[in-house]
Amino acid sequence: MFLLGVVLIEQSRYAEAADILHQTLQGTRNVLGDEHGATVDCLTHLGTVLSAQSKYDEAEEFLFDALESFEKAFGEGDPVEYHTTSALAFGLNAQKKYAEAEKMHLRAFLGFRRILGNQHPATLAAQQKLLEVPDLLGEEYFEIN
Repeated sequence: MFLLGVVLIEQSRYAEAADILHQTLQGTRNVLGDEHGATVDCLTHLGTVLSAQSKYDEAEEFLFDALESFEKAFGEGDPVEYHTTSALAFGLNAQKKYAEAEKMHLRAFLGFRRILGNQHPATLAAQQKLLEVPDLLGEEYFEIN
């Protein structure tokens, strides 16, 4: 069912994907536990699809769970961890939680740079996202009422 959820994401059928991924998550947690790779993948994809639906609070919860479970199961230093971190940063930025987003963007950038190198596309994309975070001192000037 997980792969069906991924296919639905690729087809931009987010509501259906979220339903499938919720069901899959329940099953993987019950059978495999919170720290299994399949559970972490499901958490990450579910967080990503919820973010695509602008359900940022819900997405944030799943993505934080994914990071926590990933770190417990695998430690630090895997590209999957940093892709999840980037997804979380995107949602935080969309909610105007710039300080938290900046920390996550920095974590993703430094992680990608350490394991993939300076010129890898994931490193360069993370660097660009880090540079796009508004200056925290001036964020009120960027808001339009």
